Amino acid sequence: MRRSTMRRIQHTIAGLIAVVLLSITGQVQAQPVPNFSFIDQESGQRVALSELRGDVLYIDFWASWCGPCRQSFPFMNELHARYKDRGFRILAVNVDETLADAQKFLDRIPADFQIVYDHAAALPPVFGVEGMPTAYLVDHRGQIIYTKIGFRLGDREGTEARIVEALTAAGKL
Repeated sequence: MRRSTMRRIQHTIAGLIAVVLLSITGQVQAQPVPNFSFIDQESGQRVALSELRGDVLYIDFWASWCGPCRQSFPFMNELHARYKDRGFRILAVNVDETLADAQKFLDRIPADFQIVYDHAAALPPVFGVEGMPTAYLVDHRGQIIYTKIGFRLGDREGTEARIVEALTAAGKL
C-alpha cells in the first residue's frame, strides 16, 4: 500500500475516533461560532448571529426525517420556557429540502423557540455537523463550549447543567 494512502487511512481513523469521543463526552475545545444570518420570526428582520453575542445560544441542527429530533423538541421547549428570560436562546436550524416537510414535523411537534430554515443545507458543513440532531452550546462571548451529536433522553440533565454553567458564567443566573 502506498504511503499517501496509508496516511489518508490513518487520518480518517483519527477523525472517526475524535467524532466518537466527542459524541460520547460532548467535550469540545472552545472555538468561535461561525457567523451566519437568519430571519427573526417575530420581527421579520435579518439577524446576524454575531448580534446575539451576550446571550447563551443552543444551536440545534435537525430534519423532519430524524427520529431523535422528535424527542429533542419537547426537551428544547422545556429549556426555552425555563431560561428564555435569562439570556438563553435556541436556534433550531432545519435542513429539510422543502419547507413543507419541516412544517409537517412542526405541526406534530411544535417549537416554542426560533426555527431557522437552511434548505440549501449550507450551514452543516460550516459547523462540521456529523449527524442529526447535532447541537452546539455557545457561550456569551460567542465561543462553542459544548457539542452534542445525537439525542438521548438520559443526556438531558447533563446538557441542562452545561447550559446553567454557561448562564452562570455570563452573569445571567
